[in-house]
Amino acid sequence: MQRFRAKLEPVPHGGQYVVVPAAVADGAGLKHGARVRGEVNGVGYRSALMKYRGIFHLGVHKATLETAAVKPGARVSVTIDWSISVATITERWCTRAQPRISR
Repeated sequence: MQRFRAKLEPVPHGGQYVVVPAAVADGAGLKHGARVRGEVNGVGYRSALMKYRGIFHLGVHKATLETAAVKPGARVSVTIDWSISVATITERWCTRAQPRISR
């Protein structure tokens, strides 16, 4: 799990995100589109990473901001872990009902 502080930035058509520092992204082995989880100011979240122009962006859901009682533009403490989400995705995939084959 990696920890960092970042400023909430606005998304042009609504929403907020934080920029994940390069050292954190490299240290965590992050990949574009990876499903991640962690905390924003102590409030749990699940989200996905986006990479624009070589920089990772982490979308922060409105409900997470409300629960954490933070406003757009605030500096927040963030933890990020993607190794857990890989296990979660694998578990979901393995437990899906298999389709029936008609003969």
